[in-house]
Amino acid sequence: MIKPKELSRAEKQQLLKEVAEFIPDLKSMRVRMPALTAAAERFLLRRIKKGDERAKIYFIRSNQGLVAKVAWRCFNKEGHNFKFLDLMQVGNIGLLKAIEKFTLGRNSKFSTYATWWIRQEINRAVNNQGLLIRVPDNKASDMRTFLYRCKTDGKEINTKSLSRLDKLALAALLPSLSLSASKDEANPGVSLERVFADDKRQSPRANLERQDQDKVIEMLLARLPKRERLIIEGRFGLNGHDKCLTLRQMQSIIGITREGVRQAQNRALAHLRRLAEELGLSLESVGF
Repeated sequence: MIKPKELSRAEKQQLLKEVAEFIPDLKSMRVRMPALTAAAERFLLRRIKKGDERAKIYFIRSNQGLVAKVAWRCFNKEGHNFKFLDLMQVGNIGLLKAIEKFTLGRNSKFSTYATWWIRQEINRAVNNQGLLIRVPDNKASDMRTFLYRCKTDGKEINTKSLSRLDKLALAALLPSLSLSASKDEANPGVSLERVFADDKRQSPRANLERQDQDKVIEMLLARLPKRERLIIEGRFGLNGHDKCLTLRQMQSIIGITREGVRQAQNRALAHLRRLAEELGLSLESVGF
């Protein structure tokens, strides 16, 4: 297979400029590129891997509906000043990255893979536009998880009601806070106000994003050995488990010691992390 030519920054900008000319009128939806069949998608991806730039441009045009879907969800969220077409342009950078990194033959759909890259690029742009209080992107997920646990436990968030582990988790988040309002790329993040707002607002858009996240998790779990998958599902409350199971509960299910369960869980997470990295993702980005 011929190694595809790496696009320079100027070439990518030119390509996006060309793509912009074919962005449909999304308000009236009068102009649409035909949806690609699975066979056509595989054919174009093979051509792209061989360095066919015309195939890449056509493929990008055909995926503008996916970019628009993700951009529209982000556009309707509060806390940014971007125009919709600006988010479309940023989303296309994520689409380009997905195209470059996607490998044919994996048990995953391109649309699922690309959705994460598009959303990540848009979120990074939104997060870097200048915020009063900033939290790195990977910490924002931890903060939401922490707040969700406090909410579901029915307790007020105060030091007396927090367990030792919760205090340690919160302490790990606090050093990430910054009062800098600069657009420093070395310090990407989201505002605490938006972290709290996102936790309170369970909108249909948030539910749709969670559904996309669940699809990625399911795709990763399907590639784990049976025992590792069972442990991850039980310990993290996935796929039919209403709550996270304790080591003792998993011990009775698996038939090994609690220490054995803990070690097996660590191995499973390491395996899961490798699988995620192969797809250009991180465990944090899918909720672990």
